[in-house]
Amino acid sequence: MNGTYTSQEDYDAIPVGEINGIRYAFLSFCHDMNGLQPEQPYYVSCYDGHEEEMLNKVAQAKTMADVVLVAMHWGDEYQTSPNEHQTTLAQQLADAGADIIIGNHPHCIEPVQWLNDGKTICFYALGNIVAAQYDLSKIEMMAALTINKTTYGDGRIEISLSDLKTDLMYCYFDANCRNFDVIPFPQMEDAHLANCMDVYEQYKAVVTQMDPSIPIGGF
Repeated sequence: MNGTYTSQEDYDAIPVGEINGIRYAFLSFCHDMNGLQPEQPYYVSCYDGHEEEMLNKVAQAKTMADVVLVAMHWGDEYQTSPNEHQTTLAQQLADAGADIIIGNHPHCIEPVQWLNDGKTICFYALGNIVAAQYDLSKIEMMAALTINKTTYGDGRIEISLSDLKTDLMYCYFDANCRNFDVIPFPQMEDAHLANCMDVYEQYKAVVTQMDPSIPIGGF
């Protein structure tokens, strides 16, 4: 599991995998642990106060892999807009070599934004998937994209991201917090949520608030 480790050696290592000829590195970092402190600093990859170390690790990963994915635990709970810390760090991660940034922690969705002229995609927060929380925390996001790798005759490799798709889902459960179901909004009915299509339009605006080019739907 990325982000938690059993030794300093595991913490320092950057695991690289390969799918369809594309080498990828997946890194995971958190801002805090609700005041808890691990017995050993390498147990959890906490970036608070170690931002430079994190960015250096992302840069190192980029020298080892075609694509670098970074999962970030950040942001303010129950806020549908990223704070300045998130936007600043997202740009720094993109500049360091992150291709795909996947954020969470706010328990609700936040915008999606292309950075560095479309070279990096940042999902500031995807929201909960299955959780017994209410109101805006029941709105969540799914996303997909295509990673393209082009190898030239001189050995150069070019990576590009395309075919981005996003859409919203709803975490439904009954009054007893049972019978959970995750339902894509295009399949929703008012029996699940009153005026569900109005809610859909409301939260679609969250997805595109920082980048109107982000598509919604298409799955």
